[in-house]
Amino acid sequence: MIALRPYQAEAVDAIRQEWARGCATLAALATGAGKTEIFLAALDAERKAGRMGRALIIAHRAELIAQPMSRIHKHWPDLQDLGPGVVMAQYDDWRSPLIVATIQTLAGEAKDADGNVIGHPRLDRVLSAGPITHVVIDEAHHATAATYQAVIKRVTAANPDVCILGVTATPQRSDETALGTVFNSVAYRYPITAAIKGGALVPLIPLGVTVPVSIKNVTKTAGDWGAKPLATALDYANVREIIVETWKRECAAPLMPTITFSPTRQAACNLADSFNAAGIPAGFADSTTPAAERQAVLDRFRRGDLHVLCNCALWTEGVDLPMASCIMVCRPTQSDSLYIQMAGRGLRLWPGKDKALVIDFVPADARDMRMAGDLLDGDYRDQIKRAVAAAQKAGVVVAELDLDGGPEGDAAEAVLKILPYLAAQRLAWTLDGNIASASAGKDLALGIRLPNGDGQFRAYAVSGWDRYDLLGEATSYEDIVALAEDHADTHGTRQLGAKRHTWRRTEASPSQQRLLSKWRRWTPGMTRGQASQAITHKMVQEALAR
Repeated sequence: MIALRPYQAEAVDAIRQEWARGCATLAALATGAGKTEIFLAALDAERKAGRMGRALIIAHRAELIAQPMSRIHKHWPDLQDLGPGVVMAQYDDWRSPLIVATIQTLAGEAKDADGNVIGHPRLDRVLSAGPITHVVIDEAHHATAATYQAVIKRVTAANPDVCILGVTATPQRSDETALGTVFNSVAYRYPITAAIKGGALVPLIPLGVTVPVSIKNVTKTAGDWGAKPLATALDYANVREIIVETWKRECAAPLMPTITFSPTRQAACNLADSFNAAGIPAGFADSTTPAAERQAVLDRFRRGDLHVLCNCALWTEGVDLPMASCIMVCRPTQSDSLYIQMAGRGLRLWPGKDKALVIDFVPADARDMRMAGDLLDGDYRDQIKRAVAAAQKAGVVVAELDLDGGPEGDAAEAVLKILPYLAAQRLAWTLDGNIASASAGKDLALGIRLPNGDGQFRAYAVSGWDRYDLLGEATSYEDIVALAEDHADTHGTRQLGAKRHTWRRTEASPSQQRLLSKWRRWTPGMTRGQASQAITHKMVQEALAR
């Protein structure tokens, strides 16, 4: 049996509490924090309590199927006694009381002669052996896809009381679909900063290196730079030379095993060739590389035969390479999820590993790209003006606050502490001396009331000028911002609330100008985003005042 870390035990308890409440719940933990052990521990506890009949663990890649099977064999003898089985490709252990399956296999359809869907043969066999009482969805940010929705619908129809858990390191989706369509609560959150402070991950050392290329003409798809246009802009011999020379300077002595992320297959292959030409043993793989060849490359890296592992969109999920102590991000991104997945590959604990170096290669004209420093707490706490300036630069509007004298007592301390956390969030926040507000999408705003003598932060969901619901209370700014963020992730619309979307920079509409002028809150030159924040803040203020 494995001994859980304290936060893992807390996560298991929180998950089971949400299950007891009838919730389909989400656990968001940093890459390397042990999500597999957490959901296996939760299932083990449910079985021992007599609440688990049959369990189904769903993932979207073969590597993610192998992980829980391996961990069960090593650490969970009671689960091993169940005879866990696999439903994937040629494997069809559909009678097992504990099944690990790929979503592609479960969602496979049978159709009649007219092309109408008449069933899901592999899932039908699984359900014929008895209802599923517990479902775990690994990498749950994929769970809004139609394939997952179809499987969840069938499983729930067979057992409306099924307990559902999603685990992920990145609860935000790039396609703007809220995970609240699948999960109605967040049981536990353990982000990268908390995992580093708690000793579950190694400290992160960020480093930025400028490369002499332009990406101003690179087109975007779904809110991020397109992979092929990025490769066209970046994949040059002089850029690869800078990457290789940076590795020699930073990672050669002592040796830091390195994973690189490139925008395309060809770019990753070219980078591996450049490392090898410089006498640095490097391997390459992508999703088109045959499975046996991919495994051989991984085995060589684990043995130390390869010092650098180059890939394209392959090893962001489903692979355990804790010996990697450097991540080279050779493809700029504006996606929080993608960046966290890439950087998280280097943070796992490993004997003799005392830090992880994350190196961002930054085009000279890059704007709003994610970088390793974004994963760490801001350092603006020396005095309130500096904090306000940094937060404003990051998208937080500071309103109705005397920046010279500042608010007094606890309010000043609260403002000072909460600003860096609001600045790090994806939503566009407005903060005065009493309330922070942000739009979380159509007909939904968030409000955070700062402590008023009792030391309690309070978070609210606001749906109108006089309609609000208390989401919860906390004594720390980290917890209350996380609580608000959880609600936005599961119930909001990312595009309407996110602070970096292009619509925010367009000219304010005439209706916005008229409304804000009526309230004497209009400032000439306001953008549509600034005007929207001012209106949202007014609405939250009035709702909470009532």
